[in-house]
Amino acid sequence: KKEKNKLKDTFLKLCLNSFSGLLDNEYSWLYYPEGIMKVRCAGQLILLQVTDRLLSENFEPISLNTDGIEVRLKRSDLDKYYQILSEIETQHNIVFEHDFYSKIIYQNVNSYIAIAESGKVKEKGMFVRKPELGNSTDFLIIPNMLYDYFVSGIQPEKSIYNYNDIYLFCASQ
Repeated sequence: KKEKNKLKDTFLKLCLNSFSGLLDNEYSWLYYPEGIMKVRCAGQLILLQVTDRLLSENFEPISLNTDGIEVRLKRSDLDKYYQILSEIETQHNIVFEHDFYSKIIYQNVNSYIAIAESGKVKEKGMFVRKPELGNSTDFLIIPNMLYDYFVSGIQPEKSIYNYNDIYLFCASQ
């Protein structure tokens, strides 16, 4: 990712996720439940260490889940923030990812829409407009209109008329 090589980054992420997924698959020759539990516990302990250090320096976490933390901070505190993370990265030989958001709207920690300062939009949970195969496609009009409102600033009374695909309004039972 640091090399800005999206293809290589995606390939390596796929390899890593495939490997860790096979550690948890009882039908895989790589099945090792104790090993994957160690990986998960180590990740959680590192994330708790990050949270503890940030709280002790009066940073304000706004959400925390299994693989990340969102923190509200002043630009003047960036150097201190990066110093804390750098120390933990060095201690554990890992690299954290960072992004800056202008807005995050939460339903909960696993369901949100986040607008990066770069303009990139991250959709999770009920905010996903184009779900992957196998995920719910019920009432996709809702995430589309939420996107219109929170990202584009279009009021729902106007946004609703921009959609003529009947399937966006449907649900399966």
